[in-house]
Amino acid sequence: MLNHFIKSCTILGTFLTLAGTQVSAQDKKPNIVFFITDDYGWQDTSEPMWTEQTELNKIFRTPNMERLADQGVKFTNAYTASSVCAASRISILTGQNPVRHGTTFITGERYGYAKNSKTLKSAKQDIEGIQQGDILLPALLKETGYRTICIGKAHFGMGFSADPLNLGFDRKHYANESGSPIGRRFGGRDPYHVKRDGEQVHLSEALTLEAKKEISDAVKEEKPFFLYLSHYAIHTPIIEDKRFSKNYPNLDTKIRAYVTLVEGADKSLGDVMDHIEKLGIAEDTLFIWTADNGGLRSNAPMKGLKNDAYEGGHRIPNMVAWGAQDETRVHQKRMPLKPGRVENRPYIHQDWMPTLLSLAGAQHPKPDLLDGYDITELLSGKDIDSRPNLFFWHEPNFWMRSGPESSIREGKWKLIYFYAKQQWELYDLNADIGEKNNLLRKFPEISDRLARKLIKHLKDNKANYPTDIKSGEEQPPLLPSST
Repeated sequence: MLNHFIKSCTILGTFLTLAGTQVSAQDKKPNIVFFITDDYGWQDTSEPMWTEQTELNKIFRTPNMERLADQGVKFTNAYTASSVCAASRISILTGQNPVRHGTTFITGERYGYAKNSKTLKSAKQDIEGIQQGDILLPALLKETGYRTICIGKAHFGMGFSADPLNLGFDRKHYANESGSPIGRRFGGRDPYHVKRDGEQVHLSEALTLEAKKEISDAVKEEKPFFLYLSHYAIHTPIIEDKRFSKNYPNLDTKIRAYVTLVEGADKSLGDVMDHIEKLGIAEDTLFIWTADNGGLRSNAPMKGLKNDAYEGGHRIPNMVAWGAQDETRVHQKRMPLKPGRVENRPYIHQDWMPTLLSLAGAQHPKPDLLDGYDITELLSGKDIDSRPNLFFWHEPNFWMRSGPESSIREGKWKLIYFYAKQQWELYDLNADIGEKNNLLRKFPEISDRLARKLIKHLKDNKANYPTDIKSGEEQPPLLPSST
């Protein structure tokens, strides 16, 4: 009788242990690698981001971007919230459009980059960036049990927000207010090298080594992690990464410097993917590859570059994939990412905050403050999409190549307002990705309809506008029909 009782207890204990293990596996939160590069153009990759391969794609060697695209979803219409670094990055952490979070440009006034025209002055700039009390993605993930890590370029503001540890990150490496590697601030022989263990190491490699260590530490602690791995490449100064020079023997020196920095960032992606596979957590890790704004070089066939209202300033390469496919994983069931799928519907950077919170089982305490949408359905390729096809940009300062501007995209239509000229431009992006044919006069009703939506958006969010130098009064946009 006693033996029977002991046997029954043993069986019951085993059952409870297995049940507990099953619940734990079901409740396990996915790891997130948010891999973001700097000033990385839409065509700065061997993985085509358009409907066809371009001549620019043939110059680059990015096998790990190709690998990530093969493993998951590639977006041909991924947008940044701004064509300049800090405003875009703050939108990722806040889930807000720059009009709402208030940072449209940071470094201008402090470093003497602020510019004006003879009649118009740039809008007031919030150089402090993220403020105390702002609700931030890393902080909310940290509250739900994540180890939150910021490695590389932060550039979230000048004061309180200069330190990522104030923003909900547990750990930081090579991260501060700086928007570029200029100044040998990491002890290297040039801005793209650091002194590590007494040796000169390329900055891209140093970030990768820190990332791998932090991932290993998170696994040892049995904690899910949010890794914000933010490369300084390919921000100026463009200095050749000589580890890859031999791959481009026939290229011009300046072009070779650029493409080697690109390949260095790509190697970093591959190294992190390999490390996560070796640790046995690939099926539980989501990879997001993106850029903070458009490229400084050609983005052909698109028009425009970084700091530009045109597509080249805002549209960026983007891939999203699980480290390895396993349809039995709960989070992969919630967000299935079919290998090799191409998604042509657009989304924008501020959508990541609500999406990642949803995936992690976290909630935003004040969802009415969000401009972003949960794009889980879009990522999963579902026909029913809760993300409206409507996007806004507001960059009201003369750091922009064409001066202050605001713009809107709805469906295939994109309307831009240039404050200095008081001039509107309308484009059909489906037919004219190069924005060569201004259709403003041909479609006046569409122009006015979009302009009204843009003006309302700016007014509702209390946007700052450029001001008239003589009167000091703000100069909001006027309807196309009145100009």
